[in-house]
Amino acid sequence: MISPTSTDRISSGVPGLDQRIGGGFLKGTATILSGAAGSGKTTFGFQFSAQGVLHGQNSMLCSLEESAGEIRVMAKSLGFDVNELEKKGLHLLSWIPENQSPDAFISALASRIEAVRPSILILDGLSTFEHLYKQEMYSITKRLVNLTERPA
Repeated sequence: MISPTSTDRISSGVPGLDQRIGGGFLKGTATILSGAAGSGKTTFGFQFSAQGVLHGQNSMLCSLEESAGEIRVMAKSLGFDVNELEKKGLHLLSWIPENQSPDAFISALASRIEAVRPSILILDGLSTFEHLYKQEMYSITKRLVNLTERPA
């Protein structure tokens, strides 16, 4: 279990949600957002990442189901200039895990996280892993969450 590194919070970018969860997400914690296909998880993840960048935080959104191009189209439809956000610290990645083992994916992702050192990390589309590696899903999720832990 990841323990918060402080009582500082990061705004979700959604005022009503922030109010309900005490002012935003606790820094240093992992949050899993789950829902049916089309329920807005990718849109929320992008908006959360973008709001973080607009407030000076380095952010990485790694999609396991949608291409970077598809995310750019969605972002543009929401009024975001992705090129400008990338200049300010947004890192968009598209990874199709079917092409590699969970170990290879996690190792490659760990390298990217180490290089970017994002304050906000969004892994969008874990259901892809669930379909491919049902028996290993708990272990994969735990390993992904552990990637976010940083020594003090």
